[in-house]
Amino acid sequence: MHPGPIQRLITTPDAAYRPIGNNGTRFWLHTTLNAPNGRVILIDLTHPEREHWQAVLPESTSKLDSASIIHRQLIANYLTDARSEVKLFSEEGNESS
Repeated sequence: MHPGPIQRLITTPDAAYRPIGNNGTRFWLHTTLNAPNGRVILIDLTHPEREHWQAVLPESTSKLDSASIIHRQLIANYLTDARSEVKLFSEEGNESS
């Protein structure tokens, strides 16, 4: 199987962008775009234009220190009052109990 052409998603250096993971054409990124404390966005390669980017985890009052996807769950590590707080979410951003 031959991979498709490389598709540039971020063309403007206006914030930090860190890839978290993907599922097919859907890519999750940890970014500081319009969110100094960080947030998670979803970019679907079928509609990669900025107006189609979706906020999955919005910015919170706590700093989003890191995020990853494991077994189709988003794991968010927040820095709250000088301590780490880990929260689990679905890929759509719904908090797990």
